[in-house]
This record gives sequence, C-alpha cells and structure tokens, in this order.
Amino acid sequence: ITLQIPGKFKEVMDMSVMGQAIKSTTVFNGKEGWIKVNDMEIPVKDELLDEFKQVVHMMALGQFSNLKDKALKFSLLGEVQVNGKPAVGVKISKAGQKDLDFYFDKQTSLLAKTERRAVDFQSKQELTEERIVTSYQEMNGRMMPKRVTVNRDGKKMMDVEIVEARSLEKIDDSEFVQP
Repeated sequence: ITLQIPGKFKEVMDMSVMGQAIKSTTVFNGKEGWIKVNDMEIPVKDELLDEFKQVVHMMALGQFSNLKDKALKFSLLGEVQVNGKPAVGVKISKAGQKDLDFYFDKQTSLLAKTERRAVDFQSKQELTEERIVTSYQEMNGRMMPKRVTVNRDGKKMMDVEIVEARSLEKIDDSEFVQP
C-alpha cells in the first residue's frame, strides 16, 4: 500500500485464491480510481469512487493523521473483546464520511480492530467490514501491523501479511496513474 495523505492511495496485492495466482492493483489519485485484476480492468465510477474516498479517509486516520481536524467527532463505544483480549472502542465521525470504529487493545494501546460500513467492489452492496490486527512487528522504530484478518459481514475474506513498510519523504505522482 502506498498512501499519500490526504487523498491518494495505491494497493498492490499478490494473492492465491483456490490455487490460482491473482495480482490486484487498486489506485485512487484523489479524483479518479482504477482496479486491475490480472489483465481485467474493473470500472470505478459512482459508488465505487465514493468508496475509494472512504477508504483513503480510513487509511489516513489509521495512520493517526488528521486527528486534529476540527470536523472530526469522537465518541466512546465501550469495551469489547478482540481476539480474546479487552479493547476499548472509539467512533470517529465526520460530515460527508461514514463513521469509523477503532478498537484499541487495553494492555498495549495498539490498534486491535477497525470496523466500518463498506461497499463490495463486485456486488456493489453495502456490508460491514472488520480489519483485525492479529500481530504487530517493529519497523523503523514504530509498531506496525504484521498480520491482519479482513472480515466482511462476519465471514473471513482474507488474511494479509505485511512484508515491508517504509516512510517516504516524497512519492512521485507517477505512482498514482492508471495501472
């Protein structure tokens, strides 16, 4: 994932689905978006473009960026269990954005889970998406997620392993062009 706050991202995934190798590239340049799966291009318009705006907002907040934005409203959700450990939830709201729920491990204070209403790229139906951090690693002096499980409407969609993370001073605009 390449993230340029406040509004651009690129996500490249190499996956194996039922023994089939799949490469997926998703790009949002702040105005336009593209999805390419292997050699197939998926049009990104209307509700999918709105979803990209929601995703980049969630990613920026997940990096704890823009938290001083006066338009953000925070409210406590209370305590829940995430992976069998107590966590405290905070709802983050902003006009024009869907609410985001962040849950923090009570012992480590690290992000344990995010939850939001999302739009499925294929069916274009709205669903509940959870991203549960199952392990952390230290990278560049910072604790970063190592493994994340993504659930959609309570069903596991995928397990993700983050192999490398870097902070870049500048990201070239060519990173956010149509794949």
